[in-house]
Amino acid sequence: MNVFAIKLKRGIALALALALALGVFGGGASATELIPRTPLASESVSVARLSASSYYATVKFSDAGRVRIAGGSVVTAAPGTSTAAITSVLAEHNLLLKPEIQLSPALIETILAEAETRSGRAQPDLQGIYYIVFPTTSSGDRQSAINDLLALASVEYLSIKAVNVPPPTATPNLHSFQTYFLPPPGINATFAESVGLRGEGMKYVDIERCWLPDHEDQQSASLLAEEGPTQFTEANIASVSPDLVGSCRHGAASVGILSSSAQNAFGMKGMARAAVPYVFPELSTQSFAASPETFGNRRAAAILNASSIIGIGDVIMLEMQTLQSKKDPFSNVPAEYDHDVWLATKVATDRGQIVVAAAGNGGRELSGSD
Repeated sequence: MNVFAIKLKRGIALALALALALGVFGGGASATELIPRTPLASESVSVARLSASSYYATVKFSDAGRVRIAGGSVVTAAPGTSTAAITSVLAEHNLLLKPEIQLSPALIETILAEAETRSGRAQPDLQGIYYIVFPTTSSGDRQSAINDLLALASVEYLSIKAVNVPPPTATPNLHSFQTYFLPPPGINATFAESVGLRGEGMKYVDIERCWLPDHEDQQSASLLAEEGPTQFTEANIASVSPDLVGSCRHGAASVGILSSSAQNAFGMKGMARAAVPYVFPELSTQSFAASPETFGNRRAAAILNASSIIGIGDVIMLEMQTLQSKKDPFSNVPAEYDHDVWLATKVATDRGQIVVAAAGNGGRELSGSD
């Protein structure tokens, strides 16, 4: 495990121990006018060096445009938005756009309304994010379509997202490795335990690929699954990709840090074992079947759905990473590098929830602009 992975686990342990054990609550915003949202920067995108199977592209239309697309044509848009220009580009390049966040419009709007009310900030039009199904694997043809989409006045950004990114490195399930329980350089969780703080009254949601709900060290945790999506298991995750073998063991290690029993003589001891644990998958059997082009990616949907079922001060844990391909060398970075994940995370924090995110195992300097 590299130093970034170690820092990641300590960081997650610190944030979750403080949030889940102590609880962090806040009040709603009282401003009568919403703070305007700053659109994400629209940058040029190049796919020349990427293989067609290594990525997919998403496009977000402007908040003001309220663009809704079905298949190859615009269904609705706000007055003043050129629907003809959008339809022309889709038709010229034979593009199919599908919703990136596959949740019900009513649920999305409810989540956004609650985020606005509490934070006083205008929220993004998340229904205006689509992933692109290209009719060709030619990088030149794809680049031409991307350039024409970016030229539309109604487009906020176009983003390239890596697919089949390997999971973070698994963490050993042994007490002797849980040095973060100790005083500095640990987080002194032993003190929190000594005064009876173990996460009572709190909820957290772990979002990653899969888990081991029958793991012997988590029998008392009663992991609560997201309603609707069918999770992959250790037995069938390899059907998506052999690279994903081990994902469920990583999930078991992640929730083990927080929810493992302290009453047995093996495995780990959970830091916030009195908190209620939920597990929401970043891909499901349904999403993979419906959207093989994206490897079934439902990260933003999982974040928003998680946000909708927990309260102010509760925690969402993002145990995932993505790939940056703008600069050499390509490397793993936090999942929020992808625009839709960043937007969903911002909505959750505006609703008063704490989002703890993996740093990615790429060894990147995360304070930089790239």
